[in-house]
Amino acid sequence: MSLKKISNLFFCFCFCGIMLIPLTVKLIGLAPTPVVGENRPLASSPAWFNQKIRKWPSILDSWFNDHLAFRSHLLGLYIRYWEKGLDAPVKVNVTGRKNEMFMQHISPTVTPYLGVHPLSKEHLVNLKLGYAGTQAWFQSHGIPYLLVSIPDKTTLYPEWLPFWAAWKKGQSRYQQIVDVLSKSDIEYLDMLPVLAKQKSSMRLYNIWFDVCHWNGNALSIAYQTIGRRISKWSPAFTPRPEFYSIVPTDAYRYQYGSETVPYLRLQHPDLLENHSNLLPGEEAPKNWMGPLLLINKNQEKHGLWFMSDSYFSMTHTEQLPQCVGSISPLALHVQAFLRTHYNRFSLTFANDVLNIFRPTVVVEAFVERSQGARTRANDPLIRILGDIFLKTPSHILKPDMDLATVKTVNAEFNRKSEAENALTLIAENKDPIILLPSLKADNDGRVAVMGHIQAPGNTAIQLFYAQKDQGFSGDRVVTQPLKKGTNLIHLHVSVTPGEWVKLRLDPGGVPGDYHFLALPEAATRTAG
Repeated sequence: MSLKKISNLFFCFCFCGIMLIPLTVKLIGLAPTPVVGENRPLASSPAWFNQKIRKWPSILDSWFNDHLAFRSHLLGLYIRYWEKGLDAPVKVNVTGRKNEMFMQHISPTVTPYLGVHPLSKEHLVNLKLGYAGTQAWFQSHGIPYLLVSIPDKTTLYPEWLPFWAAWKKGQSRYQQIVDVLSKSDIEYLDMLPVLAKQKSSMRLYNIWFDVCHWNGNALSIAYQTIGRRISKWSPAFTPRPEFYSIVPTDAYRYQYGSETVPYLRLQHPDLLENHSNLLPGEEAPKNWMGPLLLINKNQEKHGLWFMSDSYFSMTHTEQLPQCVGSISPLALHVQAFLRTHYNRFSLTFANDVLNIFRPTVVVEAFVERSQGARTRANDPLIRILGDIFLKTPSHILKPDMDLATVKTVNAEFNRKSEAENALTLIAENKDPIILLPSLKADNDGRVAVMGHIQAPGNTAIQLFYAQKDQGFSGDRVVTQPLKKGTNLIHLHVSVTPGEWVKLRLDPGGVPGDYHFLALPEAATRTAG
């Protein structure tokens, strides 16, 4: 046999042997544990006797493709080859300088930092209104409130981004949010300058393990910073270093191997008992987003309501058997610790919570990539509270409003109607009109009209607005539906900041009595 044939046979045997390794390892039960998370359901084990014989090959092929040994390792090597070997970013992550990884999937962090798609003015206004309304509601119940924002890795470490990041750099979304919140009266803590002072002395985000979250070092800094800030309302929140420790932990990041990262370990977690069943309409949380109520057997007073996202609730903290997800060391400072996702917040839920326990302080935290509680301002009472708190130029339609500055058309006001504690507008036909005094728009270019109205039928309230020499027209109007009965109304217009705005309110399109009632108690207390 020639040397060439021998070498060909050797090559064939080696090739076949290598190709059969995954199948052999799988069949003898020595397949390693997969290391890459899958984004789709994998093929289930073949049900041979439920299928025709001619379909067996295709069924077997699908199953082996999904379950052969080393499959996930090979997928990881493929991604690593493209990411590191060719410096070609894939859609999942972006590789920066010094092999630093930045998340660019699910909730992207690179494009928002570059300002590719800036947040709209409406989004920013709603964000501020939602948080201002939330603070106003808690303050109306005598409870202090603190809002905390957290920067993504891109914002904290822009020097590690790829070289091409400098080619298109606009205002980041985080800077947009900070500019809006920091210029308001909201009790606000921006974690960026705090973390920036510490980033040269310790890693606050990992190289490539779980880069969509900060690590245990950053959690420690956040605990100390928030604790010091809220200790002005109660010394019980003064940071206690003995409540936790930072533990170096070997963590596996799928295709990239292991990395030693800092984890936060609570001391004396056995003091905490899960009493989530006390929450109204809630079962024990099935995941970290569910409301979690912990009672501390070692504390006799104080409560903390901590609203956050995954940055405080599921990362770089050792899991406790009595919890789903993670908790802050702040839980050890109080008798009752409630952890909820901020998207779970509603005024109905908040009222129910206050019937169970009264928090000493409420802390709400959100991370840059989430863009905050964007939909909270959909609640008209939150919007009303927010505008009252922010002192937005506005008219409040209420029983004691000054009628000397108001003109009516096709209607007249009656303070002596049969409706108790109400100012009644009697509409003569389908087109009642109230001409309100002009208002000067604030720095956001906003003015508002709000109130609590009892309508005689299903209709819509319209606010027409005009500037300078403009007349009222259907091109400049905002509308809110009204149902028969009581309605909270909040109408606002956006114009040039500092401009005077003429206002005309059409309360409805049906004749009858429109009763202007007092605002809910929380709004009345906020208005002072």
